[in-house]
Amino acid sequence: DRYMQTIVDRIERAIKDGRSALVFFETEERLLMFQKSDYWKRIPNANIMLSTSTKEDRSYATKKAATSKQVTIATAVFGRGTDFFCHDTKLDAAGGMIVIQAFLSVEKSEEMQVMGRTARQGKKGSYCMVLLEPDLAKFGIQADECRRTSQRELYSWLDAKRQSLHGRNLSSLREKVREANEIDEDTRKYVAAIKRNDIACARRLLEKFNGAR
Repeated sequence: DRYMQTIVDRIERAIKDGRSALVFFETEERLLMFQKSDYWKRIPNANIMLSTSTKEDRSYATKKAATSKQVTIATAVFGRGTDFFCHDTKLDAAGGMIVIQAFLSVEKSEEMQVMGRTARQGKKGSYCMVLLEPDLAKFGIQADECRRTSQRELYSWLDAKRQSLHGRNLSSLREKVREANEIDEDTRKYVAAIKRNDIACARRLLEKFNGAR
């Protein structure tokens, strides 16, 4: 599996250099799949952060993450607002923490949050993404399209695809809100028509409701 192989290669390179590695998977299912793979056996000294982890375990993993040769594997939820502060001079001298994002965020704001888990408070660090081609289908991206795009232009192209999907989703959401507001208004009019015994108005609104189904 080239996807998992690449993730492990990045981790091993960082550990060899005396750095630490923080890997974010989009879902708990994908993280556990990685943990159960043979690639996991190649990673020493790794902590896992899940939504089901105890408060004590999460606190321990957070404090240990930014120390030399430490590996931390977490789900995307910990990429927002979790502070992995570096107090290890050896780690900073070696180049700091590398954050590996193993998925493409639907919203760029999440990606910025994940990226911001490293190089905090003037410390050194780096960031990269490792993507699995089938995961990109939800963005309307086919695997052969990725291969036809140059490495230099790949990220900009992926980001444009993502922004396009986000725009369509936003437009769809706005339309649903508009429809919901219209139904709410018509419902109020229907109730008012019944109260004042305006049968003709109530019948028109009822026909409109039935026609909308």
